[in-house]
Order: sequence, then structure tokens, then C-alpha cells
Amino acid sequence: MTTFLESLTPLVDRAAIATTHKWPSYVSKDDVSQEIWIWALSRQKSIEKAFLTEDWEAKVYSTMLRAASEAASKEDRETNGYSKDDTYVYSAAVIETLLDSAFTYEDWQSFATFGDGQPRAKGQVNETGDYVAMMSDVKSALAEIEKKYREILYYRHGEHMTTIEIGEELGITQGAASKRHTAAVNALRGKLGRVELSDLQSGFSDRRGAIGNGEARAITDRQYEG
Repeated sequence: MTTFLESLTPLVDRAAIATTHKWPSYVSKDDVSQEIWIWALSRQKSIEKAFLTEDWEAKVYSTMLRAASEAASKEDRETNGYSKDDTYVYSAAVIETLLDSAFTYEDWQSFATFGDGQPRAKGQVNETGDYVAMMSDVKSALAEIEKKYREILYYRHGEHMTTIEIGEELGITQGAASKRHTAAVNALRGKLGRVELSDLQSGFSDRRGAIGNGEARAITDRQYEG
């Protein structure tokens, strides 16, 4: 009878080779293979159940490729000194800060009726420069994510409800509300785009300057001066 390790070894080798061909030479096949095995062994029971299904190799290999890609990405980040958050145009912290301002716009919940996907703004002073462009990016991306994600972002950043209050409003647990909020921010971040890996591998060239959460909040405060 073929063992778990024997069944997976050819797939691990294929996934590691296919993945490392897409990355610079410092992303090694051996390191990626090791990470795939860690992934596979942590899911051994689930994978063994998959063995009983038709076309299990294709199903397992497809999932394994995603694990291999993450392993290669991890090695590239460690080599070049950037974080996973840097692979997005906007960090999660900056998005949340922008959301706190985005939901100060009137008629937010009915913005789709205007036909342009944008809410109608209350008058604000000193809205100039890069911050306005960032706000525009976030508002446009909000129109593209799922309704359930827009809803929870509105509750959290528009109504400033706690995850406990949101859970009660939606009829879910606080933990589920927190996870949905995280998923919503990630969905929004995905719509806002990814940074070219070549930029990250060459020292963050040609990118919008990153700002931290504290700096973003300071910019937000300045929007309301006067």
C-alpha cells in the first residue's frame, strides 16, 4: 500500500519546480519543498480524505501550488526585506484610517442610485493633494466589493460600532464579526491593487510613498481644520 509520503512526493517536487521557475534564483526548490511538506503534514487527514475522491491528484496539486507560491513569496520577502503588507498598494492600517473619513460622506447607503458609484460629499475644507487621491481610490474600491463587506465596513467605520454591537446587529458572534471585518478590509485592499514585485525587489522604487497609521490619522485631522 502506498504511504502518504510516497503519494505526495512526486506532487511536491512538481509544485516546487513549477513555482521556483517563476521566482528569482535565490528562491530555492529545496526551501519551497520543505515549506510544502510542512503545509501537507499539517493537513494530512484532509489530504488523505481527498485520496478517496476522483482526480485527487489534480485537486491536491492545485491547492499545493498555492502553498508553494506563498512559500516562495515568503522567501523572497525575507531576502529583500519587505513585508507581506508591502505587497499591496495600501496597508490595512492606512485603509482603515481612510475609511474613517470615507464614511463621513452623506447619502452613503444610497450612493448606487446616482449611477456613478460615488456618494455625495458633505463640504470639507483643505482637501488637497495625495490624500484626496487616496480617498478617491478607496471610495471606488468600496463600490466593487461584496455588499456584506461594505455593510460591515460601514458599521465599523461609519457608525463606529464595536464588533460586539456589529455581531448583535447581524446576528453573528463577535468573533465572526471581527473575521468578517478583516476579510472586508482584505477584499478592499485587493481591489486597490498590488505592487509590482520588481519594485519591492529593487528597494520600493516608483511607488506611492507609504504612510503609517499615525501619519494618516494626522492627515485626516488636518482635513477638518478651519
